[in-house]
Amino acid sequence: MNRMVLSVGEYILRKTIPKSWHFMLNPRILQLKELYGIRILSAIWFITWDCNFKCPYCWQWAEPELYRKHYPIGWKKWVIAWNKIAVKFDKVVCGITGGEPFIYTDFLELLQELPSNMIYDITSNLSFNVERFLKIASKRCTGVVCSYHPANITNNLSYTDNFIQKVRLLKILPNTRVNFVAAPQNLKYYYKLKQLCEKYNIELHVDQCTTKINNSKSTKEELRMANSILSKDRQHSCKKIIQRTVMCSAGKNHILLHPNGMTYPCIKLENEYVNTRNTSPLIGNFFDENFSLRDKGIKCALYPKCALCDYDNIYVKAIKEH
Repeated sequence: MNRMVLSVGEYILRKTIPKSWHFMLNPRILQLKELYGIRILSAIWFITWDCNFKCPYCWQWAEPELYRKHYPIGWKKWVIAWNKIAVKFDKVVCGITGGEPFIYTDFLELLQELPSNMIYDITSNLSFNVERFLKIASKRCTGVVCSYHPANITNNLSYTDNFIQKVRLLKILPNTRVNFVAAPQNLKYYYKLKQLCEKYNIELHVDQCTTKINNSKSTKEELRMANSILSKDRQHSCKKIIQRTVMCSAGKNHILLHPNGMTYPCIKLENEYVNTRNTSPLIGNFFDENFSLRDKGIKCALYPKCALCDYDNIYVKAIKEH
């Protein structure tokens, strides 16, 4: 039987869940923030661009001049900045990612000192000591998104076995799952991974490969298979979508954090700026003394062609056309 994952909204409304439980944010319940005055900030936090893997389909390795810079910002500086922001909210729900978060210097010390009203999940390739993490730094972690990257490994058999063993240990955190990128290099490993996840009752989530150069090399059969195995919450990304203008919570209740502290409403707007050099969507630098979020959300004409991890965390309101 699959574990039931509660949204923040369900948690708050039911009030029947033991305090020791961890829970994840469901973006479709985010409107409770306005309906019930619950102040929740969601954040996608790229703690580092550094990575010990070099996957051929990685969107960051596709543009290393932008996304493989090293920023030696100490964990104490991050904690001070987070404390200043977190105090303005009832709950901060953060997705910590990279690069590979666990190669950030003193990462476990950072996790232990983050604000008490913050819960987080971590996206990782699992190249870290799982037992040590669970012992000293997993208290407010809702789960680990375990990124499976077989195309990066020479001995796939031993890698997969070791990977699944670590995932099984991490299942003590209720929202732990395996994430598989449907890149052409990975597809031949999918059914074996699916079989193992079913055997050990592990949730398997499939993301679309977003690297255009990599996708352009795919055969029609590979693209057909990739689209057919996408998780339901990702299937919108491969359909023809009519963009519409909406008011979006990004910038007010949702942010994107870069390793150097630069803060944007979302990945899509940041990428649009990088590609077009139109008006910068930058909110500010997280470490600035006077840093603050937007008072209102943003008017966006790109919805719903959001970056996948932003799409999980924003809510929108339709703008009536006159």
